[in-house]
Amino acid sequence: MINLKHEVQKRGFIVAHIKTDSIKIPDATPEIIQFVMEYGKMYGYDFEHEATYDRMCLVNDAVYIAKYKEGGTGWTATGTQFQIPYVFKTLFSKEPITFEDMCEAKSVAKGVLYLDMNEGLPDVSGFEKEQDKLWKQITDRTKLNEPMDAECKRIEELSDLITEGHNYIFIGRVGQFCPIKPGCGGGVLYRENDGKYYAAAGTKGYRWLESEIVKELNKENDIDRSYYDNLVTEAVEAISKYGDYSWFVSSDPYIQVDPLPESFN
Repeated sequence: MINLKHEVQKRGFIVAHIKTDSIKIPDATPEIIQFVMEYGKMYGYDFEHEATYDRMCLVNDAVYIAKYKEGGTGWTATGTQFQIPYVFKTLFSKEPITFEDMCEAKSVAKGVLYLDMNEGLPDVSGFEKEQDKLWKQITDRTKLNEPMDAECKRIEELSDLITEGHNYIFIGRVGQFCPIKPGCGGGVLYRENDGKYYAAAGTKGYRWLESEIVKELNKENDIDRSYYDNLVTEAVEAISKYGDYSWFVSSDPYIQVDPLPESFN
């Protein structure tokens, strides 16, 4: 594939993306496509011309968004960032957003998920920091011979106080959730492992409810769309690093440009 890349570049074309079994060539001609097919056979490859895009933005080696050339089927996304239904529909396909588009599947390889329904309960974060500090003192190997009676007693007191600030609801290793607006009965989504609680990946800063509960209680209007709007903003910013986003999503025609300088290759 590296040899193929160099041969394509020698013929005056840019290689925008190459992997172990595919190559993407902007402004490809029938001749260069045929060359790739024939060159691949020399190495045991049986290439197929999968698609021609009108425009494409590659943000890293595994994530891109592209629009098929006239006669294709619209937009296609590879990689999670642009595949998120809310993002894809809002920015590209312009399809209506449905309830299912605002549901997030979460799973953990280690531990289990809990929803902490602590909205309205006392803020015990200060007590938790104090307890963590005391635990470090008690488990410090350099202080094993020091009396820690007062510290142990204080930890017991803090445990009771901390309990008052949490209402953990067991979920399991897999669940589907919706982000919920503050003040609307959502909980903090945690991953619990060995008695310790950590924010579940991608959930920090938001409250959540199981999607099934949201639907049963008709709480669709309580879904916090700012979670998804932030994802949309991040997607626009990712594209804007490489070109004009407004042009990219418009129907303005693509105009072929001269090949990039040799230093790009």
